[in-house]
Amino acid sequence: MGAVTVSLLSAACGAIGGNKPDGGSGGGTGGGGGGSTGGGSATYVTGQAGVDVYNTQVCPNVAGAMCELMIRCGQMEANASCKVWMNQYAGGAGCDPQDLVALKNERAEVDQSRVASCMSAIQTKAGCSVLSGGDPTNELAECKDIVRGRVAVGGTCYTNRDCTPGNFCSSSSSTCPGTCAAYKAIGAAAQNDSECGPGNYVYDGKCAAHVALGSSCATTGSANTTQTCVGGAYCSASNVCTAVATSGQACAGGPAAIPCATGLKCVTASGSSAGTCKPLAGLQGTCALFNVPQPGCKYDLYCDQTSPSTAGVCKTLEPSGGACLFDISCQPGLVCQGESMSTFTKGTCAARKTAGQTCSGTGGVFSSDCVSGTYCAGTCQATKANGATCTTGAECQTGNCPSGVCADYGCKAPAP
Repeated sequence: MGAVTVSLLSAACGAIGGNKPDGGSGGGTGGGGGGSTGGGSATYVTGQAGVDVYNTQVCPNVAGAMCELMIRCGQMEANASCKVWMNQYAGGAGCDPQDLVALKNERAEVDQSRVASCMSAIQTKAGCSVLSGGDPTNELAECKDIVRGRVAVGGTCYTNRDCTPGNFCSSSSSTCPGTCAAYKAIGAAAQNDSECGPGNYVYDGKCAAHVALGSSCATTGSANTTQTCVGGAYCSASNVCTAVATSGQACAGGPAAIPCATGLKCVTASGSSAGTCKPLAGLQGTCALFNVPQPGCKYDLYCDQTSPSTAGVCKTLEPSGGACLFDISCQPGLVCQGESMSTFTKGTCAARKTAGQTCSGTGGVFSSDCVSGTYCAGTCQATKANGATCTTGAECQTGNCPSGVCADYGCKAPAP
């Protein structure tokens, strides 16, 4: 689920104009791309008033809005279980702490008049491609610049969120704070996608536009990868941007990959890379994880497969005491214990271990049986604050361990 989770986070954060660390400048959608408000009269607020709007209108609603989109696009079964999944695997997809700091310090502002219409548009109008790395704030007029920066070109900034529309923040882990600057033109030298503006990216060290459907995506210049196509398309074996396969169409893995559209899975026979795109199975639908040509389940369900050679059934996540083969078969806060994949013997969903208890695994919550906020080193131990020595990111509160010391990703603004 890793790739899916990453894509979901990107879309969920984008839905409220959030920023994601990318190891360079602030990331995310930056300061927006224009100034369009999608109709109506904009009413921007900042400072504590902006924080209040963000906390009461944006944070409680964005996960639900994204879940409705994911249901419509075939990735989730139900809103309630989707929000549980997002809290476990996507950090809740709610408030970005750096957005709150920017609002509190009056480096950003939120349009309180459009929050409801933006959330509604995400649910009903956003294309499914936003769940594969797209951004509703670029696609939907109702959401464009709903949270925008107030710092002009040349001003001090910490993330892209701080800068006025049309600009980015030059901050990085080594340069903090940075300075707001205008988006770079196509063909200009750049290090991070955020420097190039919404919808563009860095290719061969320069800002580039995503390649249109039907155009060549062949490798150019000194790059060692093909160019990136627009949403809903992929670079084919013949180096042409081609629409992803839809339900019932042929698909394939491997070097000559033909990917399926969002909400579909390429179902292949054992030993073959060629298959057919099929929808993810819903509750009580037929599914498989191993050796059987059936799709997997929607993400808020799990596939209960009794043997590697027999199709299973999609079920809701198991409570404490429920049978499981994987941690993702269990409800959030639980872990699968006592299972054996070699004999396909099920274990039991049980509570994660707390600080001081003996644990198994080698890292944090996704690679051990410890609770969130701890990591496994023989016993579950509390994650470390910035400045503490570390071996892996799992030991750090930020999840980041550069040069053996816990540290923030990118540039983090000080709390107000």
